[in-house]
Amino acid sequence: MKTLMLTALAFASVFVGADEPPGTLRPSWNNGLRLDNADGGYRFQFGGRFQQDMAWFSTRGDLDEDVPGIDDGTAFRRARLYVAGTFPNHLAFRTEYDFAGGEPGFRDLWLEARELPWLGNVRMGRMLEPFGLEGTSPNGFFTFIERGLPAAFTPFRNTGIQLRDHTENGGMTWTAGAFTHTDGFGDSVENPGHSFTGRFTVLPHYAEDGRSWWHAGVSASHRSPSDDQVRFRSRPESFVAPFFVDTGPLDADKTTLLAFETAATRGPVSLQAEIVRAEVDTLESETHPGGTRAFQGYYLYASCFLTGERRRFTPQTASLGRVLPQRDFLPAENGFGAWELAARYAELDLNDDPVAGGRLQSLTLGVNLYLTPNARISWNWVRADLEDSGEADIFQMRLFVDF
Repeated sequence: MKTLMLTALAFASVFVGADEPPGTLRPSWNNGLRLDNADGGYRFQFGGRFQQDMAWFSTRGDLDEDVPGIDDGTAFRRARLYVAGTFPNHLAFRTEYDFAGGEPGFRDLWLEARELPWLGNVRMGRMLEPFGLEGTSPNGFFTFIERGLPAAFTPFRNTGIQLRDHTENGGMTWTAGAFTHTDGFGDSVENPGHSFTGRFTVLPHYAEDGRSWWHAGVSASHRSPSDDQVRFRSRPESFVAPFFVDTGPLDADKTTLLAFETAATRGPVSLQAEIVRAEVDTLESETHPGGTRAFQGYYLYASCFLTGERRRFTPQTASLGRVLPQRDFLPAENGFGAWELAARYAELDLNDDPVAGGRLQSLTLGVNLYLTPNARISWNWVRADLEDSGEADIFQMRLFVDF
């Protein structure tokens, strides 16, 4: 794909000579197609990504009876196109559309004013709420095929306004926003909920041009749910699988989320962990008495690049970055891409009497082959243990391309 894009850029360069008129946009390739003018004031990026998953299951115990719909299968996890850009007056925008799942809808659709006095950067529109490390990092840069089990609590995208800023070297970042809960097209549902969400991070150590770093952060969210109902549920770290644990709809007037995160890299070896707790003020109903119900989850994992690469980190946004193979996959020229091994343990507890959402534990072993910075094949084996029910072995594979 990169060769094809460079060929297209070479043809485009014929029409952009040394005497280009003011405002002419010049194409370039930097892990995606870019257009910018001579002084860099106008910059635009066009791209997309697709992720196709395949999964095979083996179950034991009463799992098939307790969780119907466990079948081998394949699915497009994501199929997205986007346009993003910046203007000379410190304005930026992004719009992204997802076609996967048969229900297409907007993911990102926001406008941002940058480098404002006292405020930093102000973003308005539909965006990710600032919660957690995996919740705010690009979904193409995760080590495993799916986020860890605590993602059941992550708010993800809603419509609102967000303020964010960082110290000059990215040693600290802070983000806070107010949001109205919306559907996949950014429309308010009937009786929409509202939330206030913030994240604060520190980077105590960043050395060797990013080959050695340590990051930590905390996130919090106070939420008034849509239609006065809250629901937490999770698949066993496989998009093809059905939901294994589920609280069902809970009548509630507010929810509080609290998360802690940390990650560290030393050369090719990295560690990462997150823990999330949710407290729900439930209302009295025919099936449940009112009161505070607490649920929690965590994961921890380690990974190592066999070919010497490293996990990248962007200090200014406190998010994970793209893996860059030292040699792209081209066996004829002794290029075999970047190979990574990883292991993760995770737990999710959605039980708090009388709520019996279930308790799920998972052990995941992963192998990643980064063919180029824009293409990757991942294999994961997941041992999922649903308490008082049974176990499932899940072997899954993902094909991933972005540009």
